Amino acid sequence: MAADLAKLATDIAISGPNSLAVLFPQQYTYQKSACERPDRKSRLEEAVSNAAKRTIRLDFKVGNETQAKEAAPVAPPASTLAQKAQRRREKERHPLVRQAMELFEADIEHVGEPTRSEEPTRNEELASTAREEEQP
Repeated sequence: MAADLAKLATDIAISGPNSLAVLFPQQYTYQKSACERPDRKSRLEEAVSNAAKRTIRLDFKVGNETQAKEAAPVAPPASTLAQKAQRRREKERHPLVRQAMELFEADIEHVGEPTRSEEPTRNEELASTAREEEQP
């Protein structure tokens, strides 16, 4: 039952160390509240923690996803489509992301642009390119 309710979430984001924010659309306030019940929340957190092999805390939120996206400032594209596709593939391969996708029967819809501190250095880019060229 808890997993069925959690499947209605539209977005999951890392909200802090060992913490995930689970966003429900405005019309799913009941489902959000049901997931927050101590017994259900503990079962969901236990399942996610077991999959991640560490303690994970879940924060359930209700929000209008489209309003938040519309309010965000529009920035010029910082990377090429190839770089975005590569970043998405890398994120999809991450064990924690794969386990979250399986647990919530979800797909990745968006991979955010890295912040300045997350951008790879020139040496890291060269090393990554060299590894890709070595693969058959």
